[in-house]
Amino acid sequence: MSLRSRRVAQQPVAGLVAGIFAVVAIAAPAFAQTKIQIGCTATSDCASAMVAVDDGLFAKHGLDATMVRIGINSNIPAAIVSDSVQIGGPTETVFLLAVDGGLDLVAVAGASRMDPTANDAVAAFARNGTSLKEARDFVGKKVGAPGIGAFLHALFVKCLVEKGVDPKSVNFVEVTFPTMNDTLKSGAVDAVLTAEPFVTRMTKAGTGYVAVRYAAELARTEPIISYVATRDFARKNPEAIAEFRAAIA
Repeated sequence: MSLRSRRVAQQPVAGLVAGIFAVVAIAAPAFAQTKIQIGCTATSDCASAMVAVDDGLFAKHGLDATMVRIGINSNIPAAIVSDSVQIGGPTETVFLLAVDGGLDLVAVAGASRMDPTANDAVAAFARNGTSLKEARDFVGKKVGAPGIGAFLHALFVKCLVEKGVDPKSVNFVEVTFPTMNDTLKSGAVDAVLTAEPFVTRMTKAGTGYVAVRYAAELARTEPIISYVATRDFARKNPEAIAEFRAAIA
């Protein structure tokens, strides 16, 4: 083959390579994903986000999302404001207390709500060796809650008030969901405010017993957890918020 023939033969190849690079350059931005970290405690109330991560639903909506476990629910607003996470799942009481305290947070999607037909998943779970059966039995006792001011704590306080028990007569301390079983076993607390699947796990482990299913007694229907972001993040990332909602749906 002559030199001229080689040059003619190479021209289509060179054109093809140039075309491929051009397509890649154009297509690359289409695959760029917005990175978000979602902060939740170890609770099934954030199951929608967990499933969306595991099943690739966020990825399908252009979001590179990861779950970040936060031990105590009342720490979630601080994690959002500090940008340690961009979206968090505080309980409604924690969210409202944070806003009332001056944090500029907004709810961007729903996560869970109370259901009178399923509220028995929530319980005050007592350790073996105690005899806690009703609200007045908790006077003078040490009770672990997954966040002071969080949903389960606020509900139990409401239950005490309705039964004529002063909440100040109960010593509340913060205990994370994953450590509740060991905390009860050690005798550090007399009971914990918890929910499924931890109720079943601790029952099967022989750690104690269900003392009061206080959420079922209250029979309320309010939201439990909302997905929350700073107002600034929501304003600057309207497309990401829209895709987050679509993935959750």
